[in-house]
Amino acid sequence: MTHGGTSHIVTRCTSNTIEPLYPENHLISLVELGIEVKIRVGAEILAKLQNEKALILLDEKTKNARNLFQIICPDVSK
Repeated sequence: MTHGGTSHIVTRCTSNTIEPLYPENHLISLVELGIEVKIRVGAEILAKLQNEKALILLDEKTKNARNLFQIICPDVSK
């Protein structure tokens, strides 16, 4: 992970301790990124195996997961 300068330090410091006090939306984004990487790796493997049925199922499961994450952490950038 890259150090984010002052903003990185400020999120970790309290009056008595230094801890990983990251905002919840940062943690959710990290989980989403991990899931996205796993989905893309799975899709690549299934494509190389030419398993069309499994690719379709993965696509359906991916859409369901994205809908779930929209409920948990809506994308307000749009």
